[in-house]
Amino acid sequence: MPTPLIISRRLAAAAALILLAVGMSCNQNTPFAPTGPVISLSATQLNFFGAAGGGNPARQMVLVRNTGIDTLRFTVTNTQSWLDLSVVQGNGADSIFVYAYISGIPVGIHYDTIIVTSDKAMNSPQLIAVTATVQPAVAISPPILLFESLVNGPNPEQQILTITSSGVNGVTFTASKSQAWLSLSKMAGSTTDSIAVGIRNTNLLSGTHYDTIVIATASPVNPTIRVPITLTVKSWASFTVSGSSDLRGVHIIDNQVALAVGFIGNTSGHTGVILKTIDAGKTWQAKKFVNYTSLGGIDFIDASNGWAVGDSGIILHTSDGGESWAQIPTSTLPTHDTIALWRVKFADLAHGWIIGVEGILLRTIDTGKTWTIQTTPFSFSLADIEMNSPTSGWIVGNHGTILHTSDGNQWVQQSSPSSLDYWAINMIDDLNGWIVGPVNQMLKTTNGGITWETRPSGSNTKLNDIFFVDASTGWAVGDNGVIIRYQPATDSWWTQNSGSTRSLFNAGFTASGYGVAVGELGTILLTYNGGL
Repeated sequence: MPTPLIISRRLAAAAALILLAVGMSCNQNTPFAPTGPVISLSATQLNFFGAAGGGNPARQMVLVRNTGIDTLRFTVTNTQSWLDLSVVQGNGADSIFVYAYISGIPVGIHYDTIIVTSDKAMNSPQLIAVTATVQPAVAISPPILLFESLVNGPNPEQQILTITSSGVNGVTFTASKSQAWLSLSKMAGSTTDSIAVGIRNTNLLSGTHYDTIVIATASPVNPTIRVPITLTVKSWASFTVSGSSDLRGVHIIDNQVALAVGFIGNTSGHTGVILKTIDAGKTWQAKKFVNYTSLGGIDFIDASNGWAVGDSGIILHTSDGGESWAQIPTSTLPTHDTIALWRVKFADLAHGWIIGVEGILLRTIDTGKTWTIQTTPFSFSLADIEMNSPTSGWIVGNHGTILHTSDGNQWVQQSSPSSLDYWAINMIDDLNGWIVGPVNQMLKTTNGGITWETRPSGSNTKLNDIFFVDASTGWAVGDNGVIIRYQPATDSWWTQNSGSTRSLFNAGFTASGYGVAVGELGTILLTYNGGL
């Protein structure tokens, strides 16, 4: 059968040449006249491109026209399952819509042929070559990285970039960055791989810092991928201790160790809690729970010996740096077990004082083994106590109360310029000190409290605590997250951005600038540069 088909095509071709020669000899301008339909295609080659595992490429279209006579009826076929065809009739031309479903086929170049066939067309069949190139695509996860840090604080934890490719592994890549504060664990690799991204928190000022990790890949789908990096460096960082209702007191032992006290609220009453950090405030662990009470004051005389006090006459003592705590039996105390104790202060290992509601003032001279009541001129609640030595101290409280002792035993009233409530006192030495409490009002003395001068705080909220590490470096904290810092050059105070709106009740600092402030709803604020 093949031989007669080949022959007839040759005879037909020879006859066509003879007819053409005759026609040219008769009239060289006579056009060729088709004797049937002729298939005319707008394209005979289609190329699709896509990424393995990605979306399918856009459909393509081939127009089919009849450039002959009579009616052209045709069919289209192909062999590969990833290629789909549909024919839409139109005016003057029909359309073949070609769809390449490549999402499920492997990486590589794939081929098919569309065959356009008509039993009457003079040039049937016509072929459309189709190629589908599936390329590996590189993916980066996560697409952006956000870091937070504190000025002079520890480096934030590293984050991991994962580099994968669809279809095949082994796609090579290189990584680059611009800023010195950004570190990458590797600068090149091949999929699947990962890069540990870290921060060098050295000499960075507070503010927002930016960089971009550029991943150059061997994939033609996405040869360049950019990963934006944002580093926010804060003067103060705020976080919440889970489960805590309020934290009322804090004491810093050194640049790594600090303890805080407060309570956890629940339906059956408060549970007092003591928290400890040994990593400069990054993590806190509960060291003691006391049922049916709230803890409000804490003080350490050295790295080992500390005391904590609270409601219901609770007095706790530790001799191992706060790892364990022993409660002093309330039956041995010279007061009833419902009294609320607010603050505790030791001048040395033997001499200590505790203050609370209704003017309560307790004193020990034997390391807390026994306690005696000291009398005061008032029965107003006492809020804070400062002892510079076993014989020199001050107390402040409600209704403008300011008390002073020069022997550690007898307490006398000092002149107060106000009858408002005072919440905290800090005596830098026996002459110079500050008192805070009322809105936009502070008291300052330079003569040991013989006179107290009213000074503006610049804060429109109540201040709850004040702390100086030396004569020129001090802070005060208060409601609504307010933190103010002393400016010795102008003998005034300016507000720092704490990043919190929760009330702060107590704070502590070291000379290096490490500071901790605690407050409502388990709030803890940290700084490593004094909040600058």
